[in-house]
Amino acid sequence: MNDLTQTNGVQWRNTHERYGAVSIALHWTIVLLFLGLYGLAYSVKYTTGYDSEMGELHLYLHKPIGVSVLALALVRVWWRSVNIEPPLPAAMPNSHKLMAHWTHMALYAIMFVQPLAGMAMDIFRARPVKILDVSIFPAVMERNDFLAEHFADMVHNDYMDWIIALVVAAHAGAALKHHIIDRDDVLTRMLPAWAGGKRT
Repeated sequence: MNDLTQTNGVQWRNTHERYGAVSIALHWTIVLLFLGLYGLAYSVKYTTGYDSEMGELHLYLHKPIGVSVLALALVRVWWRSVNIEPPLPAAMPNSHKLMAHWTHMALYAIMFVQPLAGMAMDIFRARPVKILDVSIFPAVMERNDFLAEHFADMVHNDYMDWIIALVVAAHAGAALKHHIIDRDDVLTRMLPAWAGGKRT
């Protein structure tokens, strides 16, 4: 087998039976980044406040994590394009397969829209986008507070919070249903072997 398929017993590429190590690593890394970001954001918002040391830490880490999610999402889309996707169970109703497809598309949209909306908040305020004090995108337009507040800010901080909560709940709930009720391998094939994931 070539190096991109399997080395030292590690299955890198996806197979018809399960996701490979790269897809699994990308999936769970993005999950952990989202959980860390939102956990820190809500703890600051509802407990310490943004003027606290925790608030300053959140603001300092917020953009690097968001841009990391965007970068990993790009890698994930590319990796998906050069890999096969393990098929859903044959016994699964077509309506459920359609819902699963659109839920996945919504998750991919979230991975792009949320960080881009955050970056747009700076761009519309005529500020460069900075990551850990390093500018990664220059100020390219005059300040437009209307777009910053009524488009980017509302999308990033208001609408997307609810959309993310609903889509993630649907995705996680469906995965648990497959594991607990349907007793198929939909969940385990996205888990690493050490966490009980399905082996090829």
